[in-house]
Amino acid sequence: MNRTLLTMIVVVVFFLLSFGMSYAMEIFFRGKPKTREERKRVFIGAFIWWIFSLFG
Repeated sequence: MNRTLLTMIVVVVFFLLSFGMSYAMEIFFRGKPKTREERKRVFIGAFIWWIFSLFG
């Protein structure tokens, strides 16, 4: 397998895992979202936590 392709796959998996952890943390603190609006709010909150954790 090409080394560049393998590196890209590892980076994508890392980003997905780190976003998943941020999403799980948001659900833990806010509770399981029931409506579409709550799901959107949890997703946005997880995205903000994810960005801060990557660049903070």
